[in-house]
Amino acid sequence: AGYWGNFIPQIPNQFLRRYTKQGEWVLDTFLGSGTTLIESKRLGRNGIGFELQQAVADLAISNINREMNLLSKNVVTEVVVGDSTELDYKKILNDFGVESVQFVIMHPPYWDIVKFSNDPRDLSNALDIDAFIEKMGIIADKVYEILENDRYCAIVIGDKYSGGEWIPLGFYTMQEFLRHGFTLKSTIIKNFE
Repeated sequence: AGYWGNFIPQIPNQFLRRYTKQGEWVLDTFLGSGTTLIESKRLGRNGIGFELQQAVADLAISNINREMNLLSKNVVTEVVVGDSTELDYKKILNDFGVESVQFVIMHPPYWDIVKFSNDPRDLSNALDIDAFIEKMGIIADKVYEILENDRYCAIVIGDKYSGGEWIPLGFYTMQEFLRHGFTLKSTIIKNFE
């Protein structure tokens, strides 16, 4: 609550339980209010989250700190402020003495449905669908380099309806990740009930 881009904790919680073990490394390229790092810490996973906006990163840190009494003290939880298309993922991981992560989760803006900032680097300000997908492709390349072999990347994204047209943003993003070397394992449709 209090942040437009948050998602229910059960989503990262279930992904982390299914695809990671305690002590492994999780990367969230669109951290937002910190849900993934809170769930990582609760489950004993090391977590690094990238957030473009300093104010949102501060909110994430505050949320994580508020949950400290419920969380594992023996794992790394790090918030990095910066643009996911420009950050040096390998260097950031090397700062923690690791070369790869075992799971990546992304909950990017659903293009321009909600404007998260006025920053032109913000995906919610992409000029058109092609610019949005191009930036997602840059991130796909960066993630592909640091994701351990045979491990998983989950993209939580919705579609968009605009000007009388359904825009399958999730499928376009999925196709871009396939173009950048990923293999599709599953498509999961959330049931809000």
